[in-house]
Amino acid sequence: MIIKSIKLKNFRQFKDEQIIEFSTLTDKNVTIIHGENGSGKTTLLQAFLWCFYGENYINLTHKDMILNKFTELSMEFNDKNEIEVSIEFIHEKTNYFIRRTQNIIKEINGNIRRGEVIFKIKYLDENGNYTDYIKEDAENFINRIFPEKLSSYFFFDGERIKELGNNSRNGRKDLSQAVSNILGLDVLESAKKHINKVKNLFEKERISKFESNKINSLNDYIDKIEQDICMYNEKENELNKEKEELDLKIKRCAEKLSKFKESKTLQQKRENIEKEIHRQTDRINYCREDIFKNFNDKAYLFFAKALFLKTKDILSEYKVEDKQIEGLSGRAIDFVLQRGKCFCGKELTVDCPEYKIFMDLKKYLPPQSFGVLVGEFNRKINSKLKKINKFKEEMNSYNDRFIKEELYLDQLTDQLTEVNKSIEGINFEAIKLTEKDYREKRSRREKIISQEIPAVKAKIINLKEKLESSKKEREQSIIYDQKNILINKRIKVCEELRNKFELYLTERESEIRDTLKERVKEIFNSIIHKDYFIDIDEKYRFDVVDENGITVPMSEGERQVTSLSFIAGLIDLARNEEINERLAKNTGYNSREMYPLVMDSPFGSLDSEHRRNVAISIPKLSEQVIIFVSSTQWEGQVEKEIKQVVGKEYCLDYNKEFLNNISVEYTNIKKVGE
Repeated sequence: MIIKSIKLKNFRQFKDEQIIEFSTLTDKNVTIIHGENGSGKTTLLQAFLWCFYGENYINLTHKDMILNKFTELSMEFNDKNEIEVSIEFIHEKTNYFIRRTQNIIKEINGNIRRGEVIFKIKYLDENGNYTDYIKEDAENFINRIFPEKLSSYFFFDGERIKELGNNSRNGRKDLSQAVSNILGLDVLESAKKHINKVKNLFEKERISKFESNKINSLNDYIDKIEQDICMYNEKENELNKEKEELDLKIKRCAEKLSKFKESKTLQQKRENIEKEIHRQTDRINYCREDIFKNFNDKAYLFFAKALFLKTKDILSEYKVEDKQIEGLSGRAIDFVLQRGKCFCGKELTVDCPEYKIFMDLKKYLPPQSFGVLVGEFNRKINSKLKKINKFKEEMNSYNDRFIKEELYLDQLTDQLTEVNKSIEGINFEAIKLTEKDYREKRSRREKIISQEIPAVKAKIINLKEKLESSKKEREQSIIYDQKNILINKRIKVCEELRNKFELYLTERESEIRDTLKERVKEIFNSIIHKDYFIDIDEKYRFDVVDENGITVPMSEGERQVTSLSFIAGLIDLARNEEINERLAKNTGYNSREMYPLVMDSPFGSLDSEHRRNVAISIPKLSEQVIIFVSSTQWEGQVEKEIKQVVGKEYCLDYNKEFLNNISVEYTNIKKVGE
């Protein structure tokens, strides 16, 4: 199938009639449609699906959302209009034109009444005339040439691309289903299920022939055992699924914690610095308190220094006899004279010469002698001046210490600022929650593996042994009944046929899976351009490993590259001639039909290097590639690498107007270069 054009009329953002003609050239097989986010790229993808399969296939909250809002508000009462999407394409060298429309009318109360959705197909016959299919044939024809179950593998949006690359259970199931659908293995799977149903009908018919209490009792017992086995099998499957999900979540938690390791180191460094800042602030406060205390106790001396010096200068101008005895006061002389005995022990009388000497000496001692007072005052001034000098030294020492402590605090503050810049935006609460989540999931996984699954398996084994024993007992009861001989033969044929189907399915799926794995690895390595390799197991779980086989964490871009590799591998698988010939021979089904690849935002999470490699690879994925991309993703490296294979290019022109006082958005499609 090659799509030639699509026409939209009043479909969601696209008002009036707008047409896109796609490139059908082999050397320029890419059509680019670019526009800003919200301009209608995803809507174009929905338009394809709506035209092919109807409104149930597109994800809209309300069916009324299909009608363009500008058109709806522009309509007067009783005005008629229509919604239309038409696609012209070539299939097996025949031109087809499909058209899905819906008539609308605006009622007098302002509501929009929607008519029946009409789907038509016409084709160009050998005479150059268009011939219509009847409605039933039209629906069947579309599902025959482009089955609805395959469309999701050729119409990819960004979310689907991301899902395939997430290595989740849903993504792996999607890949497994894709292999089955694309290569027709689902037909064989359906046949196998049908055979099982027939076999069960035969078994019921055989068993219902007997009315004996024993057989009825055995039947009930066997039914109960089978129900219990089914229940425990489901339980085991649920536990295995839960374990797989836990494996993936544990792996993601480990990847997150690996990234958080440096953040935790920085956080510890920040906490250490903050503690040291707290201690340093205390040291500065203690130092400040010492300065204030010393200042409060001795500052008066400092401020009195000038007065002391001036007083000392004034006193130095007076001539004072230095006859006083240092340390001796007038009161001491009075005491000696009153006692009548000298310091040396000699008796003192009023008329003795020593008495007269003491009396003369008293004249030069305080408080009688001014000279004595001056001398004593000078000594006190000198003492104070010494204390002032010591006070200055102490204050200078305190000041030096204070400055040193302040400088150290500034250094710590600068270090804290640098660390805060490094960890700015890091959510440490999220790290704690991740660690807690990691521990809980590992604990749950260990419990599932070591306790719950073994217990369920043991129960299943026990039930199967009981079931086998009960069935043998029942078989002995009915084996002699000739009426059941034919039924037994039919059951045996069903079992043999089912086993052959199972063997064939297992072999083919294994073969196809191996082919897919090799192709995906080739495509992945051609895009990544690193010493990385993709490793895929039988359940489509995959890891990216280095050259030593060690698993490495994947970036969002690498996940998207992985997803694109799977998409390319699936498309390549669908066209594999050898596989399809074998399938056609065994099943009558041939999937070797060429389909276009329509992708919405395939460059979303890619860095510049990956965008370049993907841009080079995408044109090779299919004979016709249609890409919806944002303008910012298109301009630059993607445009440079893919421009030479672009046959058609369109731009989505987003507009916003006020109509009836309501803000209305709509988009026009413009061909680039016109």
